[in-house]
Amino acid sequence: MIITAVDRNGSTRIELDMHVEPTYDSNNYYFSGDRLYFIRILWELNKLAPGKLRPCLSWNLDQPPEDANCNIVFYIGDEMFRRSGHFHAPGFVAKTGGVSADPFLNSNQPFALRWRLMLRECRNAVKRLGMFPRAQNQGTVFELPIGTYCPVPQKHPAPADRPIDVFYPARIGARKLSFSPRTWSRDRLLDELIQLSKTSTRKISLSGVGQEPELNVQDYAQVLGHSKVVICPRGNITETYRFLEAARAGCIIVSEPLPDRWYFDNHPALILSDWTDLPDVLTDLLGESD
Repeated sequence: MIITAVDRNGSTRIELDMHVEPTYDSNNYYFSGDRLYFIRILWELNKLAPGKLRPCLSWNLDQPPEDANCNIVFYIGDEMFRRSGHFHAPGFVAKTGGVSADPFLNSNQPFALRWRLMLRECRNAVKRLGMFPRAQNQGTVFELPIGTYCPVPQKHPAPADRPIDVFYPARIGARKLSFSPRTWSRDRLLDELIQLSKTSTRKISLSGVGQEPELNVQDYAQVLGHSKVVICPRGNITETYRFLEAARAGCIIVSEPLPDRWYFDNHPALILSDWTDLPDVLTDLLGESD
């Protein structure tokens, strides 16, 4: 199977051997990160209809693929709930991040977060206006989860045998005023976890991939699989890679409110509107510390 991959640098053809399952390869751009997640989906779909798929994996809503004969298109990475108008009648179009904005008027969330979400959505709405005329021709666009970024094995210790009580891959650095909902929310969460780590004997790990202190991809997956509870705050949109990574590792997930999308139906996460409630929730989950 040939996959056409489109980014801002142009198009690339990825050839898959249908007899070999795609696996993580840190030396191959398209077989690492979230790219591997979507390539594996296309690889599985092709097994259902061998030789009939002509897939495109695109990170660029503004540029059509050179191969206009694609009959299945995945748009990846958009965080503004936009549509592309380049594909008028393909067999199937799906995108990550959703096609409708996440709600920001949640009265249970802190006001400081709500006004940041409102500003972000105003910016996104202006961006969407520029694509509106041609995007109306596209028809139905299906929603995809953003997937996973790190490979997480499915075999892990039983929850009771996991040595880490709470895991949050955190970037700990100098604070500054930010209009970003993501930054504000994560700073508020980090304040709660740092305070909790000072008063509790529970083991709380605050390290991750590309963070300080640094964990490589393999170590991150191992820590994830040895954690009882994983905290999953919002990213630039409400979703985050860590949600599905933690679910795959069999962890208890604590998250902010999630969008109303099909792949979150009946999700197992515990939802908090305000991270100041986290200490009480962790006490209920894990019991009092020794």
